[in-house]
Amino acid sequence: MRIKAFLLQFSRVLALLALSLGITALNQNFLQPTNLINVVRQASPQIIVSVGMTLVLLTGGIDLSQGAVMTLTSVVTGYFLTQAKVPWPMAALAGLVVGLTCGVVSGVMVAKIKLPSAIATYGLLW
Repeated sequence: MRIKAFLLQFSRVLALLALSLGITALNQNFLQPTNLINVVRQASPQIIVSVGMTLVLLTGGIDLSQGAVMTLTSVVTGYFLTQAKVPWPMAALAGLVVGLTCGVVSGVMVAKIKLPSAIATYGLLW
């Protein structure tokens, strides 16, 4: 009975492991370090956003504005890099300041004004 419960609980992980082993059997380059580094590089924005969303969900809230804030900070950073021609540390700092400002605005709406987090972040989304 314990084995059945374990298999049911970790069925997605086991399916991912089986899929990885199957792909590795078909293509020997799949588990090479260069390919794994490439996968992590391509997935890093989603990993960063999912870590932030996990923290929000663990505290009982919901953040609908994460995608919009990520896009806004990316556009601001890209603008400073390409159009304003500032050094990359300053452009990255500008993006971080914009993201921090958006977070403070939504945090104030939830903590001080007592709006539900879904409403506050939906408003920030637009």
